[in-house]
Amino acid sequence: MISKITFAFLKAVKENNNLEWMNKNRDLYHMERDNFFDFAKKLIEATQKIDKTIGKLSVKDCTFRFNKDIRFTKDKSPYKTNF
Repeated sequence: MISKITFAFLKAVKENNNLEWMNKNRDLYHMERDNFFDFAKKLIEATQKIDKTIGKLSVKDCTFRFNKDIRFTKDKSPYKTNF
């Protein structure tokens, strides 16, 4: 299950989307990212039991990078506000 802390962290990222804040909260980011990855892994495993055509998916196959590519966008905030 995704914890309430994960959602609170993502809300804080939205409000403080800068490198300085992220560096101060890097440990929290890693904890919440791992929490989300555990949830995604369990979801993939449960779905594979129902749908055999899914095959061998990993969490990395199903998730996005947290850092944004800001080269071609007007919004220069460096981090996504979702996992």
